[in-house]
Amino acid sequence: MKRELMPLVAALGLTAAATASPVGVYINDDFPGTTLNATTWSNYSSPATAVTVADGTLTGGYAGGDNGAWVFANSPYAVHPEAGQTVVLSSTNLTFGAWASNNWWGLGVGGNTTGICLRQLEASNVRVEITGSSGQQNLYLSAPSGYLTTQFVGAWSISWSPTQVKIVSANLGTVFDSTVQTLDGAGNPWNLPTAELVPVAKAYYSGFTFDNMTLEVTQIPEPASALLLGLALAGLGARKRR
Repeated sequence: MKRELMPLVAALGLTAAATASPVGVYINDDFPGTTLNATTWSNYSSPATAVTVADGTLTGGYAGGDNGAWVFANSPYAVHPEAGQTVVLSSTNLTFGAWASNNWWGLGVGGNTTGICLRQLEASNVRVEITGSSGQQNLYLSAPSGYLTTQFVGAWSISWSPTQVKIVSANLGTVFDSTVQTLDGAGNPWNLPTAELVPVAKAYYSGFTFDNMTLEVTQIPEPASALLLGLALAGLGARKRR
């Protein structure tokens, strides 16, 4: 699909036919050097200089343009979990500014924020946005103590399986779990994405920084396989004790 058509596809709420993604690490970028890796990432920032790379850190923010910073992974890195798989997006140090307007981080369709994103709005509003078969759903998260200094600092991860979305902060613990917070802000059950998604970050004004970005697909052991493995380990332990 041509790059110029990607935002239109997401804006219309269209979803690509998802295929199973092989297990493995798709992206492990610690942003070396002084340029964004064009093989991995597309820079849709306005102007392009709204995104910079230096000392192992990706920084994006307002630089005089209307769109601010906007980067997303290229289509070869699009993933979707099948039964028994989990997609994990993580950053070792994600920071959003204390004051922000429309900042996103997560997984999106064609580089847009229609997928699974954590969104920071004006100052004290943070919400989860998930776009599935019924369109975009969202849920505002309660603000913990020290919100402005801890909400978007440190390691973060988004885990996505066919039945669950979970967002974890190293500082705050689990901030969202669709199997616990089962209803969106309008009281509806979550419809999880069916499309293939890529990592995306978008920011206005105060901006964001990342020290590392990792995308991987992991396999969840089937119950029978896990049981057999457990029995095998128990047998080895018993043999050693003889």
